[in-house]
Amino acid sequence: MRIPLELETRDDGSMRFPMMRVNLCWQRKGVSVLALVDTGADLLAVDDRVLAALSCPKNGDVHGVRTAHGETDHFRYDIEIEFPAALAPSRIDVTGIDLTGKSYLAILGVPLLELGVLHVDPRGESYFELYADCLAAPPR
Repeated sequence: MRIPLELETRDDGSMRFPMMRVNLCWQRKGVSVLALVDTGADLLAVDDRVLAALSCPKNGDVHGVRTAHGETDHFRYDIEIEFPAALAPSRIDVTGIDLTGKSYLAILGVPLLELGVLHVDPRGESYFELYADCLAAPPR
């Protein structure tokens, strides 16, 4: 299954970042968000405000997140994610982080990328091709 990507450019016209629209939901509440597809991230993360608005439960785990500025601990949450093209939602475990000021409200890292092939073409079509045998498998 092919999931379309949007390419976002910085204000100065440099760098194009792949973005994917996904639906995040919990217990019949849901929201459509733009998610950064990040080949350098080893996690799935969602903005803390989205998790709070959906009343997503903490699952008791804490995840240490390393960035260029150091490492900080963040809570992990249960949430459901639904990709375009009417796939059934899959329950996943995400890390809650502060994405204030970003144009996206989620980060989809390696756990998503392991399920398919990322195709980024700044002059043509960009998409994520989900492997057929992963259609029912949620990202870890």
